[in-house]
Formats: sequence, structure tokens, C-alpha cells
Amino acid sequence: MVINEFKGRFINKLIQYLAASIFAEKNNLFLLMDNELEPFITAISGEEKYNDNTIMITDDNFLYYLSLDVVPKCQYIFLGYYQHKKFFSIYENEIRKRIKIIEPNIRGKNEFVIHLRLYDNPRKLPMSYYVNAIEELKRKNVDIGYVITDEPNNPISSELISKYGLQLVNVNQYYDFTFALSFSNIILSGGTYSFMIGYLSNAENILYHKTEGYMLWHGDIFLHDKWKNVNY
Repeated sequence: MVINEFKGRFINKLIQYLAASIFAEKNNLFLLMDNELEPFITAISGEEKYNDNTIMITDDNFLYYLSLDVVPKCQYIFLGYYQHKKFFSIYENEIRKRIKIIEPNIRGKNEFVIHLRLYDNPRKLPMSYYVNAIEELKRKNVDIGYVITDEPNNPISSELISKYGLQLVNVNQYYDFTFALSFSNIILSGGTYSFMIGYLSNAENILYHKTEGYMLWHGDIFLHDKWKNVNY
């Protein structure tokens, strides 16, 4: 059996589920689920329920256990966050088959969306980053914008909405996440929510902040090879 001790909000829990589910399926172990995630994921696990001994799966050892062809027949408790760049690179196909909310790029080629992570964020990006990113897209004739944020009344949100005529989308974290995946042009901010938008998206243009000199408050997960780095 695999037990996941979920921590954090929606995307943190989603990443924790993904690591545990891949491990459970590979080793035919039953995985206990979190009902909050059920509308958004394909529940995949095995059947066996071993309870005699327990192994703790942490951020330090999860990649090792995922790599094993055979594991001890016991109970596994997943305790970590699993925000590791190598995990998202190696297991991309396994991750994608577990997600039900990936949308096609149905928005217009001249439309973009910004995700602003502002609430409870110790490392807020400056206004100059968002301005530079928007101007980068405008040079490609991408000039109709939407903004998703957890703080619509924050001065950064208000100024961007006013300056560029952005349309605010603030329904809930689940709707907003799916909405963002429908765009071909996306501007990311910090945090796992923003990262997963970029990671699961099929967008043509994904812009993100430079990480050099930026103090991370989440795992070092932002993938650089497919995304456009924006200075500020």
C-alpha cells in the first residue's frame, strides 16, 4: 500500500500524487487517494496492500525508489513535496497520462494570459518583469491579455490591468488553472502553480523570469529549454 501525506494547496498536492501514483503503478501497490484531486487526475495505482513494514519516501530518496525495478513488499508513506527538475524531465509521459485537465490551445494567437502569484509570496517579482514580458509578446502582435491572480487588488495587478487593458479571471484555483492551459501565449510568475501551467501547457510562447539571483521559495523545477527567459 502507498499512503500520501498531502501537504499544501492544490498543485503541491497534485505533484505529491503524481510521484506516489507512478511508484504505486510500477510496483502494483494500492494508492490511497485525496478526494480533492479526483476531478483533475486519472487515478492510477496497483492492487497490493502490504502493511507489515513501512518505508518513508522523502524528497531525498524518492527518485531512487522510483528507479528501482523491484522494491520490498511493504507499506510506503510519501512524506515529501517532490519538486525536483529531474522528476519532471524523466517522468513527463507518466505525468501527462495522469492529468485530465489539459486543454487544447483554443484561444486566439493574439491572446495571452499572465499568472500573478502574489498572495503569501515571499519572493514577488517586480513590475518590470511583467512589463518586459508583455512588451515581448506585443512585438509579436500578441496584444489581448488576461490575468489570473490570487490578489486582484494588489497594486501590481491593478497597474497591469489598467496599463494594458487586461481582463481579470478570478473564479477559483481549479477553473483558473484550466483556463490558463487554453492559451498559446503564457507569462509565468513564481511558484508551483505557475510552473505546472507552463509544464502542462502546449503553448507556443511561455515566458518566465530569470532564476539567477532569485531566491527560490519552492523546488528548483522551472524548465529552461522550452521557455523564454525574460530579464527585468
